[in-house]
Amino acid sequence: MNEKIEINGVSYIREDAMNIIPEETTPIGHWCIVRTRDSGVWFAFVLAKEGRDATLASGRRLHSWKAANGFTLSAVSKYGLSTGRLSSPISIVFLTETCEFIPVSEEAKKNLNEWPSHNE
Repeated sequence: MNEKIEINGVSYIREDAMNIIPEETTPIGHWCIVRTRDSGVWFAFVLAKEGRDATLASGRRLHSWKAANGFTLSAVSKYGLSTGRLSSPISIVFLTETCEFIPVSEEAKKNLNEWPSHNE
């Protein structure tokens, strides 16, 4: 069944098709910037997510950051850091109350993985 139609040059999506979430939109299996309510901001590989709980691998907490181009976490996810403080990687971390997952670009992933750990 066609999910999209075009009328007078404008594309429309069926209302009932809006509830279909393609598998590729899941953060599972991707490197992401993860924002939480109580545990701050993390850069990690997402292993699992159920509701607001998530399991991350190779997690690094971002204590402070300035994007290489811009100032938001979205910019960090695209370009990486120009300055900042990151923790040492933790092999696995279980988070509750996650509220945002932003997939990172290859450029940002390289930058963040190579960023020196701040003395903790």
